[in-house]
Amino acid sequence: NHVWKVPTGGGPAVSIGPNCFFPVFLDNERFICEQGWNQGSIRGLYLRDIDGQSSELIIRRDSTSGSDGVSATSVLPGGRFAVGMVDTAEGDFLSFYDLRQGSIRVLPQSGSFPRYVASGHLVYIDGPALPGVLMARPFDAVAGRFTGPAAPIVGEPLGWRDFDVTRSGILVLGANALQTDLSELAWYSVDGSRLDRLPVEPNFFDNPAISPDGRLLAVEIEGAAEEDTWVIDVETGTEYRWSFTGDGNFPAWSADGTLIYISSDDDANDIEEGLLVKPADNSGVMRLAFDDAKLIVSPHVARNGSRIVYADMTTGGIRIRSLANPDSMREIVRGEDLRSPALSPDGAYVAFMTTEQESNEIYVQQSEGDAFWTVSIPDNMNPDRPMWSPDGEWLYYRDGGQLWRSRVSFTPTFSRDRPEMVLEVPVGNIDFDLHPDGERILINSLPPGLQSEEQYQVRLSVRMHLQHFLSDVAPSTE
Repeated sequence: NHVWKVPTGGGPAVSIGPNCFFPVFLDNERFICEQGWNQGSIRGLYLRDIDGQSSELIIRRDSTSGSDGVSATSVLPGGRFAVGMVDTAEGDFLSFYDLRQGSIRVLPQSGSFPRYVASGHLVYIDGPALPGVLMARPFDAVAGRFTGPAAPIVGEPLGWRDFDVTRSGILVLGANALQTDLSELAWYSVDGSRLDRLPVEPNFFDNPAISPDGRLLAVEIEGAAEEDTWVIDVETGTEYRWSFTGDGNFPAWSADGTLIYISSDDDANDIEEGLLVKPADNSGVMRLAFDDAKLIVSPHVARNGSRIVYADMTTGGIRIRSLANPDSMREIVRGEDLRSPALSPDGAYVAFMTTEQESNEIYVQQSEGDAFWTVSIPDNMNPDRPMWSPDGEWLYYRDGGQLWRSRVSFTPTFSRDRPEMVLEVPVGNIDFDLHPDGERILINSLPPGLQSEEQYQVRLSVRMHLQHFLSDVAPSTE
């Protein structure tokens, strides 16, 4: 994840640096963000300057308190303290940070993405997992404690991208609230024209993967507190739940369509963390595919069935295995943040995304060898998810709400034409997969009715918006 600096008066966006999550300004020259997801890095909150020249660890993740991730989402008046959230075994909880002493205190309130407003309230999304109801609760910004009960601001459940609050209390709310996280699955032609929608209603879809015969779709569907993989018949819309771990991430089909691989960082069902596999028709039990890494993302199997590749987020590297000889694992490339590997149909090349440069890049590298080539272009702001066409003649990738492709050649060595944009949606990102016939693209994006550029509305101030119950949430005088 890159942090970008955008002039409010106009001008190009400038990358400040990679591997920085949930940035929040400390003052006009510095900001705080979460870093340290890769091996060799210390997980915690870092202080960085706006020019991207310095990075200093100021709060180390406290694993003894049961917290995993730590994020600051609002700096309190005076700049010494901040509030944010920690990821615990019981879900997300609000947290209070002393930026000077480097301490973390978990607050007695489940929730996420708190913002402090001058009326003396924390505004946050309630509950241990998203989505949740937007709440306000009186808060002492110096003592770091709640001084009264909470009450709802907006009744509809929200996700973290659906709201923000200014320090003075102006609430900016997603006009479609929960619906902005809904998406639909639709077919497009390779020239970018929309064909028809799959016979399923919009849902919280993510990471679609079409079976090798084109009949079935494995896709993540997010529930209230978990995300599992489902299998959908693309012609009839008939569906069944395939994973029950609550963590069915990045489904990938075996070349013959009999197995589905997923990555998991959950200990559910007595299965270790790592790459899991199970028959696609639910006829068997989930098992650990390979015991070599705990935090695996984006598995991908070559169309000829020869190899599987995946990103190891523990080391930051990309690993490859021969499926005929599973013990033949090796790391083909190592880096700070390498993701979304995809094998060419013959397994000879790997495309992947890296954030090690000033901006994200799509690279192609030989599976056997060190030669690599850049595919993405400077016009791309945030390219990722490379994917080969079934015939290997095109390499597709997304860039936010845009889908791009580049014609490639392997003779006498790898080369590519300048990438071209295939399609674009007005709002939000897209997910995609390519049908085995090479003529259709499955796009997962906001339904057309929600693809409006007027996605946000400015509400009344929090105090005015809450006037019907302010007596219940007013700060205590004790």
